[in-house]
Amino acid sequence: MYRWILTVVIGVSVAASAQVVQSLISLLIGFRNQMLQSLFDQRRTEADILIFFTMYNAGLVLIAGFLVVFLEPRAAADGISEIKAYLNGSNIPNCFSVQTIIVKLLGSIFASSAGLACGPEGPLIHIGAGIAHAVTAVDKIYTFLPWLPHSVLAQFHNDRDRREFIAAGAGAGIAAAFGAPIGGVLFALEEAASHLSPQLIWRILTSALVATFTLALIKSNGTGGDISLAGLLSFGTAISIGDAKERTLNSDGTDSVSALDAPIYVWELFLFIILGAVGGVFGGFFGAGFDFLTPRRPRSRFLKMVEVLLISLATSYSVFFFASNYPVCRNDGSWTCKEADNWGGWLGCPEGQYDELATLFFGSKEQSIVRMVTQAWPHEPFSNTSLFITSILNLFLMLITYGSPLPAGYFMPSWLVGASIGRLFGQLVKAYVGSSVYSGAYALAGAAAMLGGVQRTSISLVFIIVECTSNVHFLLPIVTTLMVANFVAQKFTKEGVFDISLRHHSLRFLPHHPDWLMSLCTVSDVMANPVKCLHTVEKVGNIIDLLRNCHHNGFPVLSLEGSRDENCIPRDRLEGLILRSHLRHILGTRFMRDGSTRDSLWSRITAARMSEVSLDGEIELVRRKGVLLPPADDRERYVNLAAYMNAACYSVYSQCPLSRAYTIFRSLGLRHLPVVNQRFEVVGMLTRANFSERVLYVSPACWDLAEVAAGTLLYTPTTPRRSSSSTPTTPPAGLDCTRERSSSGSGRESLSMPAASSCSLAAPRRAGKVAWSVPLSWEGIAGKGRVTGKSL
Repeated sequence: MYRWILTVVIGVSVAASAQVVQSLISLLIGFRNQMLQSLFDQRRTEADILIFFTMYNAGLVLIAGFLVVFLEPRAAADGISEIKAYLNGSNIPNCFSVQTIIVKLLGSIFASSAGLACGPEGPLIHIGAGIAHAVTAVDKIYTFLPWLPHSVLAQFHNDRDRREFIAAGAGAGIAAAFGAPIGGVLFALEEAASHLSPQLIWRILTSALVATFTLALIKSNGTGGDISLAGLLSFGTAISIGDAKERTLNSDGTDSVSALDAPIYVWELFLFIILGAVGGVFGGFFGAGFDFLTPRRPRSRFLKMVEVLLISLATSYSVFFFASNYPVCRNDGSWTCKEADNWGGWLGCPEGQYDELATLFFGSKEQSIVRMVTQAWPHEPFSNTSLFITSILNLFLMLITYGSPLPAGYFMPSWLVGASIGRLFGQLVKAYVGSSVYSGAYALAGAAAMLGGVQRTSISLVFIIVECTSNVHFLLPIVTTLMVANFVAQKFTKEGVFDISLRHHSLRFLPHHPDWLMSLCTVSDVMANPVKCLHTVEKVGNIIDLLRNCHHNGFPVLSLEGSRDENCIPRDRLEGLILRSHLRHILGTRFMRDGSTRDSLWSRITAARMSEVSLDGEIELVRRKGVLLPPADDRERYVNLAAYMNAACYSVYSQCPLSRAYTIFRSLGLRHLPVVNQRFEVVGMLTRANFSERVLYVSPACWDLAEVAAGTLLYTPTTPRRSSSSTPTTPPAGLDCTRERSSSGSGRESLSMPAASSCSLAAPRRAGKVAWSVPLSWEGIAGKGRVTGKSL
């Protein structure tokens, strides 16, 4: 019961946060636009208006940059990569702290209000995950609600429930951002969660539905009770369904179609494929540019502040320059581009008309996207020139903004760029190919293609777009362009922006499927050893020395040192696992004060005492120059770790296939996996680092096990190579090797050599830190079948 109550609380809190973000952004943008109109009414020069516009935006950006650079760097970007890594099992300090979420909330408001090519939708996902994380922070909740019984929240104070709540918060963030509860569930499962269960799906769905419904109720006060606009970026039904059916749009002068039931012809599928390829090029270009710029961004705090200032100045000047130098005036048409006023009056447009670029750059981007998707001839909202300038300029501005030390997301600018490209493509098709096509369908498909090329997700993105637009009529064009865009974008970069960000921020992420080489290795080939261990009853001084001299976060707990079982076999075996944070709290609260011998402590400390321990903060011991210094009389006391360790921790045998250990490690979201032998003695430890390619592809033992039977040979050059270098995938110069498919059925490309060929078998031998390849002729391998390092 309490689990579902907390899930509802998360959904309501995320919706309230989304409304606060949207309201404050609208307030700041409205104030800026009012000042611009006031300066125009005072007949100030264009230079004065540009100075105010630039300085106002720069002030907001500097505030957002200061919050991130000096208060909480973890609040930069959208935070989706950090959520993926955390739910995948990585430990990311301060990722969901209260300070991080507050900085993310305020920073996204200031950055989105400053006219930058970013939006608050991505940061809202991080905010939702942070709110969900706070639910499991027992100490923080009791600080504000001390009347709650301890048993209510203490039962969720564990890694499993914490990850499930965070996944639910991320799904609620997507639902609040786009008004797409089903899309939020699929996004959380496709991009964030590492494991799948019916309970998790229902929890995410509940949180997403509550967030969507709550935000729709809040926004209905300003829309006459209409609850279709249930997201920060949500098209809903700008007019009623009945009015839309009655408002026909003449497509070719004879036929009349509605924006809700425009036909999609068979021959248009070929055009949607072309549009998908164009969107994939744009998305792939953005991914490649992001991959190139990220490691080259400044590192010092001062240069980071200079960077955000230059981004703001470049954005403000460029949009003002194009809006003032390329004015295109257009009648208001069926829907005004600014409800009360008209954009463009101070740029030379007559009363009753609006300037297209001014509307796209200074007005509401959400409303501009709505017009691209819903309006058709004769009320085309934007000309081809304006759409082209908008798409190209926003693409480059988005490229320099995303990845900077600002809480900025890419959903809004990507959607705007894609819709502009699609609308331009659709208007060209209507003008030169077929006048009966509906241009809004191409705008919607272009947005899907751009997002697919940038993000590389498929299923969740389709549902987000369909739910966001409240229109399943264009499902086939959306799916077609999205799949083509994914394929084309792969030619630029193999990864989406999330995976690129994970790599550049050194966040270890385990993909869904193990590497092919893991099926040839065992756990003993890559495990870390020797392992730092503790015993069930340990001296305080030994624990302190271990914490001070070792930076590991998990320690196996062994049976009592020197004890033996009934067969006189030493019982120095694995009993459980204890974390570094647990040890610090046990020592910090001085749980060893009653025990000066092993026997006296064994019965006095029980598992019930663990309720007094908080795992969210760290109670430090006496510190001197950063070194832990416990009281001198405590070093000789004993502490019973058996009462607080995880006595049911997972473990694997040293001869277990590495692929199986990988599946266990990833699906359960583990951070430590002890390795034992047949006598259950700890012989190694697996962490996320041991599954990385950096460890796997330089392990001589793994390459020794490469199959060479049936004409399959994995090779290395005959010259010595460092163990940190990657294994080549193409034959070295001068070797007569031909490439063919392996006959083992694995589908992996390998090399087969003629009988007289002389390549090097990948059986490197250790020589310090250098792995040497052993030259071996094919005649020496023929007939031996599988060759291992031992046989060499």
